Amino acid sequence: LRMVFRRPPLSYVSNLFTLPFAKSVWIGGGAFCIMGFIILYLSLLKEWDVVKDIPVGQKLWGDLEIKPAFGDNFLVVVGAITQQ
Repeated sequence: LRMVFRRPPLSYVSNLFTLPFAKSVWIGGGAFCIMGFIILYLSLLKEWDVVKDIPVGQKLWGDLEIKPAFGDNFLVVVGAITQQ
């Protein structure tokens, strides 16, 4: 007695996005996330060093702690691109 197990063709699978990824895809995604966390952490450290050196009279209080800079805009653009 032999049993044959067959997989259905991919056209029968209702959601192709649930298929497992290759190991290299998981490694690449993890490396990208770690790199993003490191860049954001370094940006945070640099921003607080800048805030620390600004005199109290020149600081913006409320929603903005410091004036928007190129780095702020760059991080917003990178965040918008990586959400897609």
